[in-house]
Amino acid sequence: MDWTVPHVIFEDDHLIALYKPCAYYVHPPESKYAKQRVGRNTCIHWLEDSRKIYANPIHRLDFATEGIVIFAKTRDANQKLNLMMRAKEFNKYYDAIVRGWFKDP
Repeated sequence: MDWTVPHVIFEDDHLIALYKPCAYYVHPPESKYAKQRVGRNTCIHWLEDSRKIYANPIHRLDFATEGIVIFAKTRDANQKLNLMMRAKEFNKYYDAIVRGWFKDP
């Protein structure tokens, strides 16, 4: 599997769980300059181009972070998933993989 591009981990009628590689934005950045620099190198554009759908991200991951991002496929799913996230009915977990040794403080 090519880990340098997004791919769908899970999909049903309501949501998509998408693997986001590092060096991808979840959605286009706000500034005009950044949008020009990034082009279509975003998960939202990848879903539009490869799956022909628009889906709304429920959360984000930073540009340099890879992992799973949940996208709502419908307005109803978007509202319910956002409410669930605010109510802490599901959580995000992070694991860090590092190379080298940390120096003692």
